[in-house]
Amino acid sequence: MIQKILGWRWLPHVLTGLAVVALVVLAKVALHQRDEARKLAESRQQTITQLEGRIRSDADLIKQRDTLIAAQNAGIEAISKQRAEDRVIYLKQYAAADERARDHDDRAAQIMALPNDQIDELAQCRASRTLLEQELTQ
Repeated sequence: MIQKILGWRWLPHVLTGLAVVALVVLAKVALHQRDEARKLAESRQQTITQLEGRIRSDADLIKQRDTLIAAQNAGIEAISKQRAEDRVIYLKQYAAADERARDHDDRAAQIMALPNDQIDELAQCRASRTLLEQELTQ
């Protein structure tokens, strides 16, 4: 039917025209695909750059966190060490104060044990006052 309408002599020209149109369409599609591939590559590169920045940022945050944890651990260890040292000092001072208190109790018992005819009331008050002064100053 096409042969009757166009005849045989126009057929090569029509086929050539169709081939040219097909080539133009294919070239257009290839250019579009190339542009899309370029856009995709740029988008991928931007994503990679953003991810690298995020990784660096996260690494910095992790380093800061680790530094903070190390500082807190050092502080806790220092407090614990100081607490142990303070406890030892406290126990020594407590034992010394207890010993002094026993000495004062013994001295007060000795004073109170004296017969009334050997020591008068004024002397007992003075001795008690001396004991209290010694206890408060030591």
